[in-house]
Amino acid sequence: MDLDWKKIDFLLEAGCSGYEVASQLGVHHDTIYNRLAQHYGESFTDYSVKKRQKGDANIRVVQYQKALKGDNHMLIWLGKNRLKQKDKEEVASNDPTKVVFEVNYGTGNQIEILPKTVSTSDTSSSGQRN
Repeated sequence: MDLDWKKIDFLLEAGCSGYEVASQLGVHHDTIYNRLAQHYGESFTDYSVKKRQKGDANIRVVQYQKALKGDNHMLIWLGKNRLKQKDKEEVASNDPTKVVFEVNYGTGNQIEILPKTVSTSDTSSSGQRN
């Protein structure tokens, strides 16, 4: 029986295990492992890791492309996960000179940065506190 190596590669890139690949092809998992060693001269583990990494890289590229095209959801997701950005950061400080910002992602193509109201001990010209 010949194995469909393109399908095997696709399933491994998608992150399927050897058991899942074998199930999709209707063969025993040892058949996959042994034939892969004969066909490519490497272990299933080494081969599957390389294929999964290729699949992961493909996903990253598509996500990045979507973000660069202005997909706000992808921009936000990549910002939080890749750049460790947060929606809101609480700042515990008694320093009245610090300014805190909130990020409003909205529904449009722009991200708005809004200063939060920060009370200070300064008095206005009318003698009232801000």
